[in-house]
Amino acid sequence: MARLHLGWLPSAAALAFALVWLTSPCAAQNQPPAPSFTERPMDRIPAGTAFTPATFDQSPPNGFNRLILFVEGRLGSGDVNAAGETVRRYAELFNLVYLANVEQAAGRYFLDRAAVGFSTKIRGKDTVITLDSEQRLGANLGFIGRNVFAGNEEALKDILQIARTPQAMLIHAPTRMLYQGAHRMMAVRFLIWVSPSDGNLWTMAYQLSPAADGSFTVVGDTFQVLKAGTIEDRVMNVKGDRFTLGIPAADAFAVVRLPQGTAVPFTNGLKQLAAAKRYDEASFAQLLREFDAAMAARRQ
Repeated sequence: MARLHLGWLPSAAALAFALVWLTSPCAAQNQPPAPSFTERPMDRIPAGTAFTPATFDQSPPNGFNRLILFVEGRLGSGDVNAAGETVRRYAELFNLVYLANVEQAAGRYFLDRAAVGFSTKIRGKDTVITLDSEQRLGANLGFIGRNVFAGNEEALKDILQIARTPQAMLIHAPTRMLYQGAHRMMAVRFLIWVSPSDGNLWTMAYQLSPAADGSFTVVGDTFQVLKAGTIEDRVMNVKGDRFTLGIPAADAFAVVRLPQGTAVPFTNGLKQLAAAKRYDEASFAQLLREFDAAMAARRQ
């Protein structure tokens, strides 16, 4: 696989520019969003949004022009045979989707919006559905499917936007992960970044472990750099002893690893700052600078 060119992150000066961009006059009709450092649920992709992941750039859906991440889950690790055919079918029926819209103002690209949802295949296209819309859209999930999907939809409420500027957004997604042989509730963070000069979108993904006091620590020594349009083969681990009469408990499945792109080592400064619970303008700017430093070290 060809190596990803890592010279794309801006300098600290450019990152600082992204934070104060709104203070400059903007002649274009599209206005960059205001910086925000208040925790809030991530926006949802409207029901009925339909696309083909592999050809997203050629025919993007209305309201979005970047595919951040498309997750194809499958039971592929652990006690897979403990899951019957019906369980396997519904475990792999829905795809987690992150989409973004990138716009341009005064000659600079910015992250207009990012949103999350679940899709399923309808008439040959991956189509975002909700519990209220699935039947109207033609998914026809049935009783079991609706119950499974209800749990998925409820989990979307826990995916949070914890910081954003015109160029970047940090997302915090609680995720059950396979960690040291156990299925543990942890978190995956996605830092989405848009290049102001060419509109390219990249995502840095890393894993956090929660402590009893509510703080977090980074898991591992690297983060993953993902290109826009990444299609994740999300392998799920299965624990057979978490089934009762063929019915899985909530912790029967866990994600085996982060989405895979190009691994970049954490610097000490980045590792500490990346685990913060909250950010303000100064600390978020410093987080971006620390990512920049990690990229520069990786290029050497």
